Amino acid sequence: MTSTTRQALALLVTIASLGACGPDAAESPDTGTDADPATDVPGRLVIVGGGLDADTEPVYRAVLEARQGDGPFCVMPTASGVPDESMASSVERFRGYAEQYGMDSLEVTGIWITTENMEAASQPAVVDSIAACSGYWFVGGVQDRVVQTFRPATGDTPGYEALMQRWNEGAVVSGSSAGAAMMSSRSIGGGSPEAALEFGVARDLDGDWEADGEGVWVLPGMDFVPWAIVGQHHLARGRWGRLVVAAMVEQDELGFGIDENTALVVDHTAAGPVATVVGASSVLMVDVSDAELDLDARTGTGIRLELIGVGDRVDIATRQVTRMRDGRSPPEPGIDASASGDPDEQLVQPSVDEIAAAPFEGWAFLHLLHQMATSESFTEVTLDGGARVLHLRAGPNAIALADPSGEPVEGAGTPYALSVGPLLLDVREPGM
Repeated sequence: MTSTTRQALALLVTIASLGACGPDAAESPDTGTDADPATDVPGRLVIVGGGLDADTEPVYRAVLEARQGDGPFCVMPTASGVPDESMASSVERFRGYAEQYGMDSLEVTGIWITTENMEAASQPAVVDSIAACSGYWFVGGVQDRVVQTFRPATGDTPGYEALMQRWNEGAVVSGSSAGAAMMSSRSIGGGSPEAALEFGVARDLDGDWEADGEGVWVLPGMDFVPWAIVGQHHLARGRWGRLVVAAMVEQDELGFGIDENTALVVDHTAAGPVATVVGASSVLMVDVSDAELDLDARTGTGIRLELIGVGDRVDIATRQVTRMRDGRSPPEPGIDASASGDPDEQLVQPSVDEIAAAPFEGWAFLHLLHQMATSESFTEVTLDGGARVLHLRAGPNAIALADPSGEPVEGAGTPYALSVGPLLLDVREPGM
């Protein structure tokens, strides 16, 4: 690292043994649990932001090691538009990892509940199968298919009640993409960041499972995460703006935007849930608990953002971020241009002006935070959010870390385990 880079970090990056982001984490977090016998706290949640590669072993390990009991591990294909293919693919992957981990006796099976046979969620034989599972994997697709099937307007089904009982007994619940978005009490079902900033939240007013109006569509979820609203494909698809609006308007206070091929692993303790990042990229945490908000105008000042990287932890009760320090260092500027995933394509990092003009392009926000973390004088920026102006600045004692030994984020070229924050975001009306 050059001396110029080291000096630049002083403006945004403060590396100290004591800081606003919590104590040092001396070694990789232990995400293991004693999954048997049944506990008096809920089971683990493994919330994957989509695009999960077959070789992202830490995510599969986080799921399978948290099973509770001797029952089968069950794949739920409900969200998928091609449920037979999705179920078969997931069963094969988890069987492969079970064998790799020496779990030769583990049965991995699918439970056939789709929007084509929604009545199965109330059939006694199917409900008994759900109640016997040691853990669950919800495939991707469309999350409202899951909610419609298990929690229709007529009331929660016996299948949903069996699922919740097993989770409360300690069974792991996991899922990717739609299988992640369905986990929170209020689920983001669609809408662009620009529409969210202009129109706010759209809801289903007539019970047809379609958004009535423009904006970010917020629909009921499955209630595994009552303490935050969850978004998926977050950095890869530039969805962070709609998560900010949803957290503001719904007053969830916390939002977690989980990137692709990455998981937020939530373990429940007597003191409350603790979340850890595993996988290939990062998670954006949105905290509006101390912000000054005008819900009617959809504006706010002092919204706290934290980019949390692999190995970082969040204590949900206190909202304290503990950043992994072992093997981490301030990130270097520039990107790995070969990390496109396509050997014929070379990545080019956009300029700050390009990001400011189009902040919701794929990977734009991740590139922006990387540049803020490594620039000599770049500590704030104003972004064009369409109907709202977004002003982002470094927060008190901001810090940036990355793991130089890891693979850069595929598709972005940014450093592995990039962790930046706190940052403060103001959402303003134009001209103010």
